[in-house]
Amino acid sequence: MLLQANLQAQITPGSAPSEVKQSLMSQLEQRDQEIKQLLGDDGDDGEAIQGEQREALGRLVFDLLDAEALAAYALQDTFDVISVEDREEFVDLFARILRDQSLANLDIYRAEISYDSVAVAKADQLRPTVEMTDITYVVFTKARFEDVETPVLYIMAEGRNESWRILDMSIDDVYTAESYRRQFQGIMRKRGFQPLLESLRRRADRI
Repeated sequence: MLLQANLQAQITPGSAPSEVKQSLMSQLEQRDQEIKQLLGDDGDDGEAIQGEQREALGRLVFDLLDAEALAAYALQDTFDVISVEDREEFVDLFARILRDQSLANLDIYRAEISYDSVAVAKADQLRPTVEMTDITYVVFTKARFEDVETPVLYIMAEGRNESWRILDMSIDDVYTAESYRRQFQGIMRKRGFQPLLESLRRRADRI
């Protein structure tokens, strides 16, 4: 199993079929346009966007993200041995936290996005998020905001209704799932799963 940080070096950019590349980029571009229309040009930060506007923005930003896949990777083997009730609650709490944090800094959504390439990711090049039979792709993009260019990478697979879901993403080489894996595994090594679940309950209550 390769580390996510080495993923880009192990695959060939542009290797995805043209129809897949078009479909992936079309969905991401549509999402980007809808987010920018909702944000407008007023430069408000996440705290200034409230109520229905914040709810709508949260849906646009978050709904493509597969919270269960991220949770499964963050918990590793623990995800499969905890009870169904604990697993469902964990995924729900984790999704609420992810959604809230995705709105903490809106500059990345105001950035000008360029879509560089789409590559096929082989099964042994991905971390074990969830068991999947569909082919997974890596979308390489760059976000440019105030003359600063940031690489943004999406790991995606085909979801329901011929749409795409994001299994993981990185901003400037910082991967969402890996960051949470380190955090959660550290807590569980010291205190176990139930204290981790309780900490997520407290965090979600503050949202």
